[in-house]
Amino acid sequence: MPKDLQMGGTQLGAVDTAVGLIDLGHEMIFATADGPLGGALRRNGVRFVDLPPAARRRARLSALAGIAREVRPDVIHAYEVRSILDCCLMASMGPPIPVLGTILSTRVPWFLPESLPLTVGMPNLAEFTRRWRSGPTTLVPPPVPMSIAGERSSLVKAGGPLEGRRLIILISRLVEPFKREGIMRAIEAMDELGGRGFGLLVVGDGPARPLYEGAASSIRQRLGPEVIAFVGAVLDPGHLIEAADVIVGNGTSIIRGGMMGKPAVVVGREGFSAVVAPETLPGLIDRGFYGVGDGSSTGDFLAEQVMASLAPERGNELTVVSDELRALYGREAVASRLERELKDASRGAPPGRGEMARSLARMAHYRLLRVGLRSEARRVGLDSENADNFVYGRLRDMALPPPRRGTGRNLGLELDTQEASDTPAH
Repeated sequence: MPKDLQMGGTQLGAVDTAVGLIDLGHEMIFATADGPLGGALRRNGVRFVDLPPAARRRARLSALAGIAREVRPDVIHAYEVRSILDCCLMASMGPPIPVLGTILSTRVPWFLPESLPLTVGMPNLAEFTRRWRSGPTTLVPPPVPMSIAGERSSLVKAGGPLEGRRLIILISRLVEPFKREGIMRAIEAMDELGGRGFGLLVVGDGPARPLYEGAASSIRQRLGPEVIAFVGAVLDPGHLIEAADVIVGNGTSIIRGGMMGKPAVVVGREGFSAVVAPETLPGLIDRGFYGVGDGSSTGDFLAEQVMASLAPERGNELTVVSDELRALYGREAVASRLERELKDASRGAPPGRGEMARSLARMAHYRLLRVGLRSEARRVGLDSENADNFVYGRLRDMALPPPRRGTGRNLGLELDTQEASDTPAH
């Protein structure tokens, strides 16, 4: 049960895992608010129940309790903070059905019920969370779906503006400040790469799109409009990844490209970037295909990494990377790991009422601090989505219990800029 079926990394992972568990012979009901990904569930024969939206919490909890009483499932699987709390509340007040929580964002908030079994998607987050949390925390990487058949975008068809150029794909939400550095570095690298016959296709949308289009305009004026193009949000960018010569960015799009055997360069923060290769793969997997540098890298360095990623002698390396990523993030592998965790969780019990009361009190304290940061964001003039990024960036250490704040960054855990209930698609 994710929050809804809008486009997002958590939702894509939940849908893909559901299909994998059905393939393993399990009966499943997928309950959440309907959205663009609902069609993928129905096409794959997953039984679906449309819940009220997350904002209508009382109606949503009532609907969940009704399903639980009718079906009596062995276990409830909830994705991310909001759905985890909803399911735990329902189970503590209604049918006492065990709950397994999954966190695919980059932090485990300290206000979640401590006895609740959790799975997380990154090795370093699993290791770190076990140091301070009493409940079981297990690593289960998110599944990364392969491409589905789809019509090619006009931007990669014959006659499109990038025709005849070697294609670099960057997939990202177009927000700031935390996405800004990586996107800007990719755009600035086109000053050099554009002269070498490359074109950059930026896939995604968001409130900061005019900022990035403005940065690209000066390069396009010098080198031509065919050097950089913006395609907007795409429901399934798999056909664009298939058409790419190299993938630049971070997160799911890099993994997906690597699984397809595509050269890829991860771009993180403070100048971090790295070619995806057998020797860099363990560290990238540990950090969620992200990274933080020392601030010394430049767009010229990124351009050279793009060129290095395409070296002809890298054929064997790309095969090794593809095989390793498929073994870790493929649907069958993830479904098998999750099956074990669901069976273990089904033998337990949901958090009790006392534990849920403590959890909600801690969350109220967290929200009070968040309100103050939202006011600060408004004072500096950030719009709604960028204000969210500002707030959750500042609150990243609030993922930890109060006595332990500050240690997340020291351990190299770069926490996400989104609320823990939402994970970006790419």
